[in-house]
Amino acid sequence: MMKRIPSLGRRMAFIAAGSTISTAGCVMAVKAGIGLAPWDAFFMGVSLRTGLLYGDVMMIGGFLILAMDVGLKEKVGLGSFLCTWLSGPVTNLFMKIELPVFLNGFAGSVCVLLTGVLFQCLGTYTQMQGAFGCGPRDAFLVGLGRKFSRYPLGLVRGFLEGTVLLIGWLLGAEIGIGTLLSVAAGSVFLELVFGFFHFDAAQVEHEGILDTAHRFLAL
Repeated sequence: MMKRIPSLGRRMAFIAAGSTISTAGCVMAVKAGIGLAPWDAFFMGVSLRTGLLYGDVMMIGGFLILAMDVGLKEKVGLGSFLCTWLSGPVTNLFMKIELPVFLNGFAGSVCVLLTGVLFQCLGTYTQMQGAFGCGPRDAFLVGLGRKFSRYPLGLVRGFLEGTVLLIGWLLGAEIGIGTLLSVAAGSVFLELVFGFFHFDAAQVEHEGILDTAHRFLAL
């Protein structure tokens, strides 16, 4: 029993750290103020219309997406729930921090946005070290890809992100050059981060929450 606890503790630490890093990056991209990424636009639009804090909308939306993941029979793990729960209060905390004045110009905003995207990729890498399940949106995309397997995954992703972006824009979220930069830089930075750490995401075997429960019951 004592041998399992440090391993579990380290894995949970990876999840918590990765979630915090990703959330910091998300907030930086939002505060750059030059256009939101698709899911950020969706959550911001809902926040503007409902009056709920942005972080609270992210958390509620995350749990709703997790429910759809389960419906699509995708494996969700303890880390999936932990990241979703942490996203709310951590986002609300970071949203209270103001950017330095010298970053208020367009060039500064681009730097802030790109740094935020890089942080999100670093956070994704760190979270995956825990191997406790994908994030809600990643699992949702995979689930849709399986359901509509006759279509390329890139097309499914484009339709999904295009839909949430359109809804976010209709609800009042800001769309701009930052939207394009977020989408383009996200893919490039993720490849760079994985390459720098010699990390192969396909080799990660995530532990589902039922697997975790069985493991603890067996102790």
